[in-house]
Amino acid sequence: VFFGAVFISCTLESCTFDVFTSASIMECMQSIDSKSGNSDSVAGTHHSLRPPSFLTRQDLRNAGLLETSDVQGLLQLLFHFAVLGVCAAAVHWCYSNGYWLLLLLAEVPFGIAESFLFNGFHEMVHNTAFKTQAFNTVLAEFLGFTMFRGAKWFWCFHWTHHRYTNDPAKDPELSGGIDTDDPTRSVTSYVAFLSGYPFGFERIPRMFLLSIGVAAADPWVANQSAATKKYVRIESAVYCVGYLLVALAAVTHPRSVGINVALYWLLPHCFGAGHLRMYQFAEHRACLMGPYTDTNAWICSRTTQTWWLYCKLAWHMPWHVEHHAFPSVPFHKLQATHEMIKAAYAKEGLSEVPSGCNPDGKSGYLGLHAKTFQVMVKSVAAKAA
Repeated sequence: VFFGAVFISCTLESCTFDVFTSASIMECMQSIDSKSGNSDSVAGTHHSLRPPSFLTRQDLRNAGLLETSDVQGLLQLLFHFAVLGVCAAAVHWCYSNGYWLLLLLAEVPFGIAESFLFNGFHEMVHNTAFKTQAFNTVLAEFLGFTMFRGAKWFWCFHWTHHRYTNDPAKDPELSGGIDTDDPTRSVTSYVAFLSGYPFGFERIPRMFLLSIGVAAADPWVANQSAATKKYVRIESAVYCVGYLLVALAAVTHPRSVGINVALYWLLPHCFGAGHLRMYQFAEHRACLMGPYTDTNAWICSRTTQTWWLYCKLAWHMPWHVEHHAFPSVPFHKLQATHEMIKAAYAKEGLSEVPSGCNPDGKSGYLGLHAKTFQVMVKSVAAKAA
């Protein structure tokens, strides 16, 4: 369906679509968030919130931590697909035997595993999932289609996020909507946040606007080169046609196509949307904010401790400070990068990597969300008093 949509869309656009053109390649993101943080308004005079003095990108290169690998990328992808396969088999068994309550329960781990495909997609957009750029580009487009995010569109969005992390005026992750809403304001906002609503489906109308040339629909696209804007336009058109083809197939063949689209794509996607929002909450929420010229990865990002399987399924992205400090480090070398960072801070007399987040990530995801829930309860009680 996806590649059929490519053909149809490009016919409508009267274009030649080559996924290996320079505009389609996911350019590598350089170390754009390792700023020194000299402003007293944000970083203060706290030396601990500055990047380690005894660690450079060249040190990482010399240690082999910037080397990507097709083998590691493939093993990670196969691991992820194996987990998805087990979850899909459980869903199929429940559906085949009419165990409807168990079916809904089985969709929960399926949704969690499917939501973490975003992390693999994210690494492909960074060009760090595989050494071969074509693998990153093609697989990013395929996964992007399944999660309603154009790969090149997301490259524009994510590059801007890295460049302006936690800058209220410039970071697109702070540009509004439930994803960026403060869930501690009320019980309603908390439940809406956890629900995952509107599940990413709100991006489809925006794709349509981009496909007809309304680049202003997303400012992080509008300020890109003409070649990139054209690529995003074609990409958006392809996705829209693809979704239309899937919808038509599901409606006309409900038993053979529709039920499978619902059980193995849309339902786990919706169940996983809330989980992904909770997971991403830990990356930058409750961290120091300010003008991008005054911050750095240690000020505005959080590394969150978690158990091995969860970190593995998340493509090692819980090492998020390390990722923002050195975006060119591939996912499978982020932990080793953390150890180098920790050793560099030790030379400065610090026993651990500092954090500009409160709480930091030592208590894990459950600890962070327990704190968030407490803040919400106190906020609601204060308003009721």
